[in-house]
Amino acid sequence: SLLSPYLKSYGGWDAGIVTNIAFRKGFSIQPELSYVEKGFKVQEGWNIPVLGIDIPLGTKVITKLRYIEMPVLAKYSFGNEVIKGYVMAGPTFAYAASAASKTYANFIVDIELKEIAIPLSTINGQRFEVGGMIGIGTALAIGNSSIFFDARYAQGFTDVSKMPVIDLNIKNHRFGLNAGFLVPLN
Repeated sequence: SLLSPYLKSYGGWDAGIVTNIAFRKGFSIQPELSYVEKGFKVQEGWNIPVLGIDIPLGTKVITKLRYIEMPVLAKYSFGNEVIKGYVMAGPTFAYAASAASKTYANFIVDIELKEIAIPLSTINGQRFEVGGMIGIGTALAIGNSSIFFDARYAQGFTDVSKMPVIDLNIKNHRFGLNAGFLVPLN
């Protein structure tokens, strides 16, 4: 698309709850419910020479979409009772709850100018997103509970924008590092 060289992925944070339903030795299904920020930025800048020193001058716009997301991951765990490794993959389903853009001017430092809420329903924003996720991680036993660390890659398959004249073909994707504490419910 025309904007491809200017659009850069912009990640936010996520938080959620996880459950793990074991059904065979090492195999389980892990449904999750998360609040996730995804987005992109457009940035343009120049260096202005002043007395032999390049002074940065520019603008950027950061657009964040805030999703309620539900990955349903097939998980295979291996290892012993103290430390386990795992791999996982599966579909993700998300709903865009809100969106906003922040504009910045840059003159040596970023100066926030304004945040504008984006009314997704009035600009043909695609609220529902379907995607896929893969990941690898480890879990360390702490008594009956465990602490986990993993790395994941998620790719949206749904075009974020459904503009009738211009097809921007913007799809979310992200790489994330996660950590959490798992407590058995039984």
